[in-house]
Formats: sequence, C-alpha cells, structure tokens
Amino acid sequence: MKINLLAFGRAREIIGHRHLTLEVDSGMSASALRAHLCKVYPLLETMGEFALALNQEYLNTESIVNLSVDDEVAIIPPVCGG
Repeated sequence: MKINLLAFGRAREIIGHRHLTLEVDSGMSASALRAHLCKVYPLLETMGEFALALNQEYLNTESIVNLSVDDEVAIIPPVCGG
C-alpha cells in the first residue's frame, strides 16, 4: 500500500524530498517500518536514532502500526539543543 512520507531536517536531505509517496506493508511494527525506511534510504542510519510519527502522533519502537492507504508517516531526526 502507498503511504505519504514526510521528512524533516537531515532526513529530508538524505531522501531528497520533503514529501513523497512510499510503498509499504500494512501491520508492521514501528521498528520494522524504521528498518524498511533504512533499507530504502540507507543513509538514514547515519542519523542514529530518529523518531517516527503516524498521522501526527509519535510512535514508540514497539508500537504496531496499522497503516492505511494515504496515512502520513513523518521521519523526525534527533534534535540537539543547548
């Protein structure tokens, strides 16, 4: 199924787009979705840990993601502050 992918910060630089459509399997865990994204875009692993949000709600790594067509998944890179 196709989902909408949003990428911010370094993730946007790696993917080359802020918004795109991506083919994924439904019913995967958030960690499996993360692994899939890293397989499609290997340089995402250079960011270390990054957060995922599904339809504007953060996911933890053990969340089971029941994706539906046209869901919005955001890749949120780590944030440093001072």
